[in-house]
Amino acid sequence: MYGNYPQETDRKVHRPLLPDNHGYKAELMFADQTVPTTLIDYTSFGFSLFVDSKFDHLCFPGQLTVVQLSPTFQLQYVIKAQIIEMERYGERLRLSLRVMADKFVQEPLYDPITLKSDHSLTGQIFHPFQYKTLSFFEVKEISKEGLLVSGIQPEFSLFTEMDISFNLGMFQPSKPINGRVSSIKFHSDGTVQCFIQLTGKLPPALRDNLNHYLMRYTSSTPEDIRAAGFTVKTVKEFIQYKYAETQSDYEAVLRTRRFAYSGVNKIDHDANLEKVSYFFDDYSHIIMVMHNDEIIGSATIIVGDGNQKPFEIQTFFEDDSGLTLPPSEETLEIAALCLHPDYRDTDILHGIFEQIYMLTMMLNKNYIIASTDKFLLKLYKSIGFKQTPFTFIQPKYNDLHMHVLVIHRDAAIRAKGVKKLIWWPLWGIVNAHLINKRVIKYQAYERLKAKVLRQLFKAMFLIRFRRPWQD
Repeated sequence: MYGNYPQETDRKVHRPLLPDNHGYKAELMFADQTVPTTLIDYTSFGFSLFVDSKFDHLCFPGQLTVVQLSPTFQLQYVIKAQIIEMERYGERLRLSLRVMADKFVQEPLYDPITLKSDHSLTGQIFHPFQYKTLSFFEVKEISKEGLLVSGIQPEFSLFTEMDISFNLGMFQPSKPINGRVSSIKFHSDGTVQCFIQLTGKLPPALRDNLNHYLMRYTSSTPEDIRAAGFTVKTVKEFIQYKYAETQSDYEAVLRTRRFAYSGVNKIDHDANLEKVSYFFDDYSHIIMVMHNDEIIGSATIIVGDGNQKPFEIQTFFEDDSGLTLPPSEETLEIAALCLHPDYRDTDILHGIFEQIYMLTMMLNKNYIIASTDKFLLKLYKSIGFKQTPFTFIQPKYNDLHMHVLVIHRDAAIRAKGVKKLIWWPLWGIVNAHLINKRVIKYQAYERLKAKVLRQLFKAMFLIRFRRPWQD
């Protein structure tokens, strides 16, 4: 198994002769002897060199050997090769060798994401010992383990186990990324393909940009990106939100509800869509969460009056149950919140709450009520919801035990009941948008408070180098 190599004529075209004083040190290593050589030329796929003719008993076509190449004092490469040609020049032998392909291919630890040619991701690779030499490449596959790249110029010589540095063209990390080369192959178009193993962590900003690129241009889900080995949390900026306006929109919402609820055993996967069509849908605003024009989640905002248009929570309590809710004219209710399983454990739910909050402010409401199971209770509390003593059993979700919660607009506007250090990313940014749209107003002291909380968050972020609300 010698891999994928160019024709002899092509190999010679791409092997420029080295000057006499090139500084490279090369040796051939056989089982029991090391032979000094003079390097003539080299590429990713082969070498040409001189050896003393007294070693002709070791050198013959087909013989396997190891080339020990040292281009600088600091660098040394050990490369398996095979002698394919031998010519005698007086007291010297000229040998041509081809590099042996990797025989062992390790099973990948992660599932790489294949990139599409119509939205290619390019980069540039910097040579470790050729002075100020680089080559551009195109990424074919990517995972936490590394990148499969193609389009490298043939004169840009690479060896297996070579440590290199590179940048991804559309992103600008603070410094180049480190990698290690393997699986070098020659393409019929005259370019080189190889795998670049990542030997260090990606800078956080680059990782976020890469996640966004994968979601936008490869339609990868957060779960796909996790399967490729990357951490993905902040994606809400690349998700679209709109309100259901047509019958087809509503039917898409129902299918999404059924799929999401069946995935967590709330309903059967083949349940009739009528089971996820609720009485309050007719007088509610339904948010559709979209990724690349595909619906991935929804949330229903009930605009009830407490009588002819009851809130859902009201239907689970008798009049003498003691349930106390805020005034109906000041209140909205969140119901039927669902998200595709592949998009969970991200900030998309926070993005949905931002949309609900903006609608609450534009409708000039003061309260939002909600009900949730024990699994999302902590999330609701973290953004300012207060748990009430009221609970009920939800029959439409296989008798799930639900908790009733409520939040006042001051939690979002003035950070009441919200941890001060994380208020800015939770509510400060959306408040700035609403202030600019003249939906809400801040007094001078409130503007000052918001600026202080923003600076506190920035300071904490710089100290910790990570997002605290993702702990």
